[in-house]
Amino acid sequence: VNLIIANNLFINNTTKDESDLRRGRISWRTGEPVQFPELYFTVYEDDGHYGPVIVRDNIFQVGDAVPEEAVTFAPGGHDLEMTNNVFSGRPITIVCDPANEAVRIENNRGAKLEKKALDPDHGRR
Repeated sequence: VNLIIANNLFINNTTKDESDLRRGRISWRTGEPVQFPELYFTVYEDDGHYGPVIVRDNIFQVGDAVPEEAVTFAPGGHDLEMTNNVFSGRPITIVCDPANEAVRIENNRGAKLEKKALDPDHGRR
């Protein structure tokens, strides 16, 4: 997988985290509203991998319904770059699994980086 997201403006990018059952996502297990990161990278196979991924020079106007962990990188990633983005609206956290390789996440105003283990399928729970 190769992905480049650059030089974009995202204003309340999605409605997926809204609690309104007509607009937000609902759990297929419970029928209740669920929250997902604004931007997440995940794998679907047990030994899946992804990368290179470049996310740079974007502006994200974060909506009220987005969870604090607004960007996540599941294990299995390589050659990951997330640089020089701006997050406005409120502070967010970028979470990167420490098992990922060749990671460069820096200079993302309005965001802090946290390295912690994530479930490989965290984005599709």
